Amino acid sequence: MTEDTNPTSEQETAKISNTQNEGGGNVVGGDMNTAGRDILIAGPGATIVVQSTSSDERSSEKLKKAKERIKHRDFGGAQALLRELLDNETLSPDARCWFALALLAGRRTNVIPHSEREMAESYLRSALNQRPEWLFPLAILAILEMDYYNYHGRSSKNDIELDEVAEKLRGSRLPPEEHQLLQLLGDSLQAKERLGLDW
Repeated sequence: MTEDTNPTSEQETAKISNTQNEGGGNVVGGDMNTAGRDILIAGPGATIVVQSTSSDERSSEKLKKAKERIKHRDFGGAQALLRELLDNETLSPDARCWFALALLAGRRTNVIPHSEREMAESYLRSALNQRPEWLFPLAILAILEMDYYNYHGRSSKNDIELDEVAEKLRGSRLPPEEHQLLQLLGDSLQAKERLGLDW
């Protein structure tokens, strides 16, 4: 009978207890799972700790790669990476915000297709609900408010008070990286000036 060496789940746990390894040492310590525990291998004259990469570490790496792709205007590539992270509990606010930016970036705000704009707004609101103090998604929603909704004389679901957002952005400036990423949006000079983003 052939033993199945491919677990069906990342969380499937292999029981290890004083098992002889190929190099003559023993694998010491009870459990190892594929989500990322360390394995202690004790051999003649040596002890080796093998660190596996956890699911959250791999997800964080994907998030970093997605941000780099956005910076290099590879918006489709960034979306492909971020789709895999949208349901990750730890990274969800960040992944949703960067995904929204990747949807909106590189085009004039007031000509983005309705379905894509609504999807982006939904992700931005979700990111804000999870991290209410984060100004970056708030700034993007405020730009949409000015350059799309005000421009077309329409009301939005985003509950944005532009003067209040402008006061927050002037009182606590965005980090330089986030301010730079906002430049990828096709926002108007009027929006930048109104929101205090013209620096």
